[in-house]
Amino acid sequence: MQIKAIVGGLFLCVSMLLGEVSAQTIPGDVTFEVPLNLTRLSPYLSKVAVTCMVGPTIDPNMGMTSSGKDVLSNRVELPVSAGQIVTTARVVIAVPATPPYKPGQVLNYECALTALSSDPKAGSGWQPLDQKAAAASLQVSPTPLPIKNTFIW
Repeated sequence: MQIKAIVGGLFLCVSMLLGEVSAQTIPGDVTFEVPLNLTRLSPYLSKVAVTCMVGPTIDPNMGMTSSGKDVLSNRVELPVSAGQIVTTARVVIAVPATPPYKPGQVLNYECALTALSSDPKAGSGWQPLDQKAAAASLQVSPTPLPIKNTFIW
């Protein structure tokens, strides 16, 4: 019997709050607010992480890594309690005083989910949640797709 998580309202809205950009001011931090409604999660999953990245190009494996040229990132880890997480994850990406981007530059952003698994069939560590995962503990339906888009710095 497969254990499936019900994902409702996941990633329904993402808010990016950027300050005004000009030659004299720093744009401020980039904030993503990601609503999560994950229920009936496997007991093998102890945490879920929301990882968000901003940059000219984003690594397609961004849910697992945070590397890339001029990519700023952060992640929030949330504990699974009684097989569920129902909250809004707030991921704040700190922007340095001298940002690596130029005003008017087109940037990509992406947020994705991973789960900390202790399932012997999945292997220990951070794994993506996927309806087609080999381990039943990582199968969620529907599969939460990464949020991705572009914006002008």
